[in-house]
Amino acid sequence: MKRYHKNIGIPKVHLDRLEMLNEKFNSSKRYGRTKHAFHRLNERFDYISILNHLANKVKFSVKNVFEIYVDNEVIQKVCYKLDYKVSPYESQDLILVLTKDKAIVTLYLNAKGDNHITLKKELYTEVAKWKR
Repeated sequence: MKRYHKNIGIPKVHLDRLEMLNEKFNSSKRYGRTKHAFHRLNERFDYISILNHLANKVKFSVKNVFEIYVDNEVIQKVCYKLDYKVSPYESQDLILVLTKDKAIVTLYLNAKGDNHITLKKELYTEVAKWKR
């Protein structure tokens, strides 16, 4: 499976496919979840609040994508960085990984502004810079 990161490059053909996938995701408020996600949600979060946030306040967009996984030219997983208000005075980044069928693989909260300084470029397929 190939991995692409926005800081290394995502091929235009996959950006176009991402647009279509985001439209599909935005057309439904329903989410599936993997067994891993179910356990992680129960361990760490007020998952009802987060799922409510995802269903009612999130509009998926290419600009929120930071990583994709592609197998046989089909996007299998998409990683998003989304804004999430943990209180009226504080926001964090909600990191969300979805399958192509909109099942939650994992999610977690990250400090605002964490730009993944530890990015390991060797794990990703290199392409021309992302231009969007």
